[in-house]
Amino acid sequence: MEALLWFYSAAPCAVIGVAPLLWLLWLLGNPEGRFQRWGQRLKARVEIDLQLARERRQAEQACDAEEELVRRIADTEMNRLAHLSHRNK
Repeated sequence: MEALLWFYSAAPCAVIGVAPLLWLLWLLGNPEGRFQRWGQRLKARVEIDLQLARERRQAEQACDAEEELVRRIADTEMNRLAHLSHRNK
């Protein structure tokens, strides 16, 4: 009975003491596979972020080009109207 009591009192300490060692062994067991998958996921996220940044930059450039075109058309029309009104005086 005493041995059983000792086992139940020592078991949690043993599990708590052994758990970090088991985790370390698991971590070191196949680092290439785990770190390679982690690196691939990170690389995929970076590529997605870069693609989104490129698309955002292209959209901003298209918007800027459209605004410039509208501004030029407005300036041309204003100059034409100013010229016509000056000519009619």
